[in-house]
Amino acid sequence: MPQSSSYACSDSLTSEQIDALWNLDDPVEGEVKLKNAVAEYPGSMDELHTQIARSLGLQRRFDEAWDELSKISIVHSALVEIRMQLEKGRIENSSGKRNDVKPYFLKALELARQEHLDFYAVDAAHMLGIVSEGQESIQWNKLALQLAADSTFKRAPTQQPRMDVFQHRRLRYRINHI
Repeated sequence: MPQSSSYACSDSLTSEQIDALWNLDDPVEGEVKLKNAVAEYPGSMDELHTQIARSLGLQRRFDEAWDELSKISIVHSALVEIRMQLEKGRIENSSGKRNDVKPYFLKALELARQEHLDFYAVDAAHMLGIVSEGQESIQWNKLALQLAADSTFKRAPTQQPRMDVFQHRRLRYRINHI
């Protein structure tokens, strides 16, 4: 199964193109670019809503993030479902509801693995590592690293989750050994 999330046509963007519209360091600018893309690329509207929700969550505008996710079509692709589950988990985690997040990330991981979307499987396992404690966190991070290492899909940003996992494990080690 192809690792590319979609094939771009005149009214849609690939996931890679959507992700290139913004970065985590400037979620305000990203929100603007993503919202502009909704009008220009209606074929990618559902996936764009997931990333608008992410940008809103990073701005701590959690109610608006949930409203954005509610705009997603009832019938949508597996990719959109994966990204939606990831963002639901991130919103809950960032809003302090850490105990409620694992089911979202587990669902995203399971579906990403079923669909052979390695980039998102790595992301979901990494997020499970973040929201877990102790040995469980280490096991999730090891899985994320193994999924990244085993992937034949070499989407350039795949390196970013891999680096995030390494940084997260190093931070956990320091915290636990101080």
